[in-house]
Amino acid sequence: MRFKPRNLPAPSLKVANTKIIAFLLALLFAVSCKNPSQKNTSKSANAAGQNLPLATQPLSTTEERRGDEILRRLSSCQIWHGGLVLDLGDPASGYRDNFQLKTGDDEEFIQRQGVQLRQLSKMRTSFHFWLPQDLPKTRLSAMMRGIDDQGRPGSSRVAFYLDGKRLGASKLAKKELQLLRLKTNQETLRRGRHELMVSISRPEHGPPAAQIAWARIGSAEDARVGMPPAFSELKQDLAIGKEHEEALILRSNTVLRCPTFVSQGSRLSTKIGIWGQGGGRFVANVLDAQGQRHALNETEIDEDEKPKWYPLQLDLTPFVGQLVQIELHAESIAEGARLALANPRFNDVHQLPQPRNETAAVVKNDKDTPARRAIVILLSGLGREHFPPAAAVNGLPLFNELSQDALSFRGYQTDTTAVSGVIASLLTGLPAWQHGVEGPQDTLSTTFPTIAEDLEAQSGRAAFFTSVPLSFRSVGFSRGFEVFNEYSPAADISALQPIIDAQHWLSQHQNDPRHQLALLHLRGGHPPFDIPKKEEENLPPAEYGGNLTARRAAIQLSEIRNRQNRRRRKMPEEDWIREEALRKAALITQDKALREFLDQLKTLGLYRQSMIIIMGDVGAGEKPHLPFSTRAPLSAEYLKVPLFIKPAESSSTPQPHRASTLHTLQEAPFQPIDLATTLRQYFDLPARDSHQGYGLLAQDSWRSVIARPALAYRNQNWQAQIGTYLLTGQNGKSPKFYDLTLDPTLLYDRSDESPLTTRALWAMAWQQLAPALAKGRRRKTTEKIQRSKTPLEDFQPSDGRLDPTTAAQIVWGIPQ
Repeated sequence: MRFKPRNLPAPSLKVANTKIIAFLLALLFAVSCKNPSQKNTSKSANAAGQNLPLATQPLSTTEERRGDEILRRLSSCQIWHGGLVLDLGDPASGYRDNFQLKTGDDEEFIQRQGVQLRQLSKMRTSFHFWLPQDLPKTRLSAMMRGIDDQGRPGSSRVAFYLDGKRLGASKLAKKELQLLRLKTNQETLRRGRHELMVSISRPEHGPPAAQIAWARIGSAEDARVGMPPAFSELKQDLAIGKEHEEALILRSNTVLRCPTFVSQGSRLSTKIGIWGQGGGRFVANVLDAQGQRHALNETEIDEDEKPKWYPLQLDLTPFVGQLVQIELHAESIAEGARLALANPRFNDVHQLPQPRNETAAVVKNDKDTPARRAIVILLSGLGREHFPPAAAVNGLPLFNELSQDALSFRGYQTDTTAVSGVIASLLTGLPAWQHGVEGPQDTLSTTFPTIAEDLEAQSGRAAFFTSVPLSFRSVGFSRGFEVFNEYSPAADISALQPIIDAQHWLSQHQNDPRHQLALLHLRGGHPPFDIPKKEEENLPPAEYGGNLTARRAAIQLSEIRNRQNRRRRKMPEEDWIREEALRKAALITQDKALREFLDQLKTLGLYRQSMIIIMGDVGAGEKPHLPFSTRAPLSAEYLKVPLFIKPAESSSTPQPHRASTLHTLQEAPFQPIDLATTLRQYFDLPARDSHQGYGLLAQDSWRSVIARPALAYRNQNWQAQIGTYLLTGQNGKSPKFYDLTLDPTLLYDRSDESPLTTRALWAMAWQQLAPALAKGRRRKTTEKIQRSKTPLEDFQPSDGRLDPTTAAQIVWGIPQ
């Protein structure tokens, strides 16, 4: 077999010695690295003269299974085979179902005659699809039969509607699968999102029933290329030559389009071969956000007696910062043969191995393994105004100093606006849509182990000190902590008590050879504010005439938010001034206490040896929105919170050191699951299969993070952001797309202008959200808890309810 990439000089002679081929390729790559200005290029199909670099070299063993693997997320791709193929028999194609955050029930999908089918039980079912360019003289074909899941006759007729316009109708066969071809009068189907509705008839006896495998939308010019492939056919384990690989299998004239966000240094890496007898031609293109096609690679593979895999790497750096579609085209493959791409994936030339989903070494508490200590401090009610350098004027000058001594992660954002949900993500390493803690009255299921439990299993110690009711014992966060102290805001206890007790606990165990985790959850800028009465009276504005007080501010703000008349849900300007002054005064007090706490750690010799994390939980909100809402929407003013990490000097965790890397690292959109991964790696705890995070301190981890959609979810609302692209939506409603570069205030929905980007973000979000929600891993929101006489000790977190005392303090105070 001869391997001839079009944009590399093809050998003039047929070389049989594979070692010589490998040597020549390696030499060519080395020369290209020494002379960056001299690049092998190919000409774009749509823009003459645009040069795209191509690099080919063998993959190293450590890189071979890393990166964003296409085979793991095939459902976010599109199949084109004689037109756009809607594989409706695949449960993973549920993102087409009217923007529902669910996968189909198992009963909706069946397999008959080697074909996956979807059971239609409604008279009308709609599916969404997106076109990258106009489709002239549209034609429709589909594979269906009129039968129910029990094999009984169902509907006898079917009609298809495209964007509300009737395309045509046909009779349905009762037993055998039937290929339907409709001649339509639709002249041109425009670029963008469209809706295909399948309407089946109601039989005389019984409900409507039919089964559909796929639908294909093509043009009259498309040749009849036979049955299209299904997603289930695209992935197989096969051998070419002596090597077995998990591969992507493409028939002749099949195109697969997969979305990816291109980060700095990204490349498409695979090994290519022909499965079967014969040769073929492989073409790789890039579709940008406007649907323009850019040629990336053309490779001819001729027939030979000794078929084998050939390494192929395609450079994507010309598209850095863009969410693009990679088009993989199996062109002119020999009859009966298939084009095979071994584990195609998007990865980075500089990406380092991530110890994920692998069991770490068991912690040995002996003299050879020094104790590791992590101190995590969360402050409630912090927002973007507390990022340096503005932190000093807003009550937290310590944050400005931390930015010099620690890493400041300005790109960090939470995955929910529920405070308890953020703590749950930090403890379990699961995102909000998996652990199910969505509101102030949800509790963490006992089926999700916490980092404290895993640390305890390795003979480590953990302590939790909280003055925030949303992280109290009854929420289910106490498991694994040998010390769990909670301080009610309604009690006469100082807001600084968690700091005092944590300092005492750490000093007690400063010589303990076991690993230690101390978690502090402070009031931060959230009321009630622990401020002396005389100090409160002297706060601005002068001659204040309102009734906002430090002690009852949380209750008073809640009462304003709950007013029935929306026009009355606002505060006069003097109340805003007083609230900001109260918050700043409370933060100044805690800032001073935290500074003394860190100084005490230095005195005890614990500061340099400890990893110290200081962060916010959920933002308070920004004017004119009333602060501290328990139903805060998924917006940047609530999701963006400060995060500082001071690494332990004795830590073996890789440390970033380049200035450019530091800047990019701190701007990357890390989330709570990444913090959980960082702590697990620090303590050498085993990573579970469900964990999806990256270590914040691992060098170049930002390369994987910025290519991952930053998701947030709460109560059927969701948002996905990648780069400057933001998609927001609600279950069952059309999402809205924004480009933050053009519209940072989110005023204009650009989903019609950017259909490919919208589809890609929605498919990526659905692929992560829907399976977790459909599996029932989300606990149902508990009913509103009424006051009860049940003794406090009778309430258990596993009951899925809060104890009455905690439930009464959801707004951080006891109503009178």
